[in-house]
This record gives sequence, C-alpha cells and structure tokens, in this order.
Amino acid sequence: MVNESSGKSATGKSATRALRREVDVADLPALADFYGRMFPGRARSYWTRGFDRLASRENPDGRPRYGFALVADGRIVGALLTIHAASGAGPDAPIRSNLAGWAIDPAYAAQATMLSAAALKDKSVTCTNITATALTWPIMEAMGFKRLCGGLFVAAPFLTPRRTGTRIVTVRGLADAPAGLASGEAELLARHAAWGCLCFAGVDGDGAARPFVFRRLRIRRGRVPTPVALAIHARDPRDFVDFAGALARPLALAGAPLMALDADGPIADLRGFFTAKRGRKYAKGPAIPRRGDHADSELAIFGT
Repeated sequence: MVNESSGKSATGKSATRALRREVDVADLPALADFYGRMFPGRARSYWTRGFDRLASRENPDGRPRYGFALVADGRIVGALLTIHAASGAGPDAPIRSNLAGWAIDPAYAAQATMLSAAALKDKSVTCTNITATALTWPIMEAMGFKRLCGGLFVAAPFLTPRRTGTRIVTVRGLADAPAGLASGEAELLARHAAWGCLCFAGVDGDGAARPFVFRRLRIRRGRVPTPVALAIHARDPRDFVDFAGALARPLALAGAPLMALDADGPIADLRGFFTAKRGRKYAKGPAIPRRGDHADSELAIFGT
C-alpha cells in the first residue's frame, strides 16, 4: 500500500530526504511499530510472528531476507518487504520475490519510488504482488506488471462429485506425507503446515500424490463474513478442480467449507461465484508463476 501525500508533514514543513537501506534484524521492532501505524487493522503480533518466520526460513543466497526501508531522522518512514524463494527444486530454479507490506509515511510519499526501484533492480528475479488493492492496480500496470488473475472464484466443493479412487491425506508434518509426491513437495507441505496453513496430499487410484496448500480466509459478502479456504499452492491449477469433491470434507472439518481460487471468471466443473473486488494478482519478470501458486509467500508466512 502506498499512501498519497503532498510531501509535507503535519506541521506543514517539507519532509527531509529519506535514506534507503536493507532491513536488518535490529530494525524489526521499529518496523513492526511502523506497520502497526500504517495498517491499524493488523495487530502488532501479526507482523512480529511473520518476521520470526522470515528469520527462520531458508533464504536464497545474496537476497534480502526482509526487504527495504526508508529512514529519516532515525526513524522508519517507509518499507517494502521482499520475500524471496526458489520457485521449484534444484539449484537452477527461478527466484521469485513477493513484494508485500508496501507502505510509506504520507509526508514521504514522493520518495516511495526508492523502494520499488530497489525491489525491481535485479532483472533475474520475478517479482509478484498478490495482495494489491484496487487503488494500486493502475500503478502496478503502469510499472509493467502482468495481471495473473482478475479476482477469485469461490467454489462449493461439496457440490462437485468426488472422483472414484481419490482420497485426501492431511499433512501436519513430514511423517504424514504419503509416497508419490514429487521432490521437495513433502517438505513444502510440512513447512506450510508449521505456518498454520491447511495442507493436504491428494492421492489418486494409482497412488500418485499431489500437494495442496490453503489458508483460512473470511470474505465479507452480505452481513456475515464467509469462511473459505484460500488456495495457496497446487502443482497445477487444474488439480483444485480434479480433487474438489475429495477436498470438501477435510476443508469443512477445518472450518472452511468453501474454497477460493485465482480466476478471471467462473471455473468449469465447479459451482460458486466469481468476485473481482479482491484477489487480483500481478507479476513481473522472466519466470511468471502459474495461476494459484503462492507457496512461500506473504499469504502463507504472514496469513490473511
């Protein structure tokens, strides 16, 4: 999020020039305070918990672990988190950087481009913005970001017939992961389960397994927020459709009877509704991610 401003402080004086630097672990308490002011709807614990997870996870060599901050007069006046992760297995897997927590003190809005310039400098990295608000959509497109999806399709999986021979295994740790997953997928499921995600392996009649990661979310539609499971990761977007009927019961038992999928409109073979009011996502770089793949992103690490 970027706040608009005239570039002046509350006293009417012009803002001093801010310096940009990489966020260090010593900055995290002040950064949590800053985000608490900029995002009053989020508890401070939301940020500190996410920072703890960023601190303990593997991070690609040479990449910022947390992101960048603008500092003026000894205080943080702007910040942008850059959550780096390899999008795949092997040493040559493309690197993805999820841009999150983009915020700036209104008095320093004119200097906001210093943050985006730092995040986009490495052209070998694909940058994503998966929580862009409607206010920032024109900004993302002007910066050359490609739209990954136009919104969310909220599906009722219990209305989809279960395919014969399919079953779902709930994964809370490595010991739960069934055979048949591809290299690194069991570790991915265990890692995301530790962050509070809903993680499953869908097994077909031949014993082949596919990973699924969801995060609980509430979508406001009418007076009562609707509990849904937001799709975070699958090997292929079609897997969400093929295993929808089998996923219905474990999702309902987890308190999320509906699932929300990246989409541009209705999805064939699923019953539900599409909304363009939220869920639009963007990417820019050499390895644009497939739809519905947000593993190791802010949605998984920080939550919704």
